[in-house]
Amino acid sequence: MHVLIPFDVAPVSERAARYAVSSFGALDDIRITAVHLTEGDESVSEETVADTIESLGDEEGIEISAEVIRMEGAESRDKVREAVYRIARETDVDTVVMGYEQKSVFEDVFGESTAERVLENLDIPVVLVP
Repeated sequence: MHVLIPFDVAPVSERAARYAVSSFGALDDIRITAVHLTEGDESVSEETVADTIESLGDEEGIEISAEVIRMEGAESRDKVREAVYRIARETDVDTVVMGYEQKSVFEDVFGESTAERVLENLDIPVVLVP
């Protein structure tokens, strides 16, 4: 099983990664790809993100190998959505697990959140973790 996790080293992303590891980590063929969302900030390396996700597996007693794809331009919701769609299609992802925060007033008035749009536009399962 191949799981995609959009990850930006925020508490909501860590909860999503923790959920993915605890829910799917015991599968023999688990593969986790984290899309590391950045705004051009190089302070957190791909290795650090992979180590963070793999350590969640260690906490569960499960060996996890995480691949990380850096995606700059995370300040644009459209870029984030397009990257998730593209990576999901190109790498045969089975499910997307992403963090979800309550909508802001802006989102209530002007549109859907990134998580809601990903949920609506992918034809694979998407798990939203609060």
